[in-house]
Amino acid sequence: DVLSASVGILTGVNMMGTMISRDAPLPATATLTVYPYYDAQRYADVRVYQGEHRNALSNTYLGGVRLRGLDPGRPAVTLQLDVSAQGCVSIVATDPSGRTARGDFHIPS
Repeated sequence: DVLSASVGILTGVNMMGTMISRDAPLPATATLTVYPYYDAQRYADVRVYQGEHRNALSNTYLGGVRLRGLDPGRPAVTLQLDVSAQGCVSIVATDPSGRTARGDFHIPS
């Protein structure tokens, strides 16, 4: 089995940040480090999309998570994205203190 369309996240400028590319063998996993948009931001929103458009909003929205309680500054947030052979998508966001937020979605048929 392979992924029918790329899966990635929305970046700060509505661009699609591809994490797993179309035709990747399944299951697939990708890890990415991101930073909050603002210095004093106390949360990180992660929105997951599937599609090939550069503009994420033109792709299919799969779901999102909010990681709350970020320390002041711009701490690194590690994202792990998994796609199973059955089309289940899992995103886990982790900050340096170990706080996590998790979302599980399904790729539409």
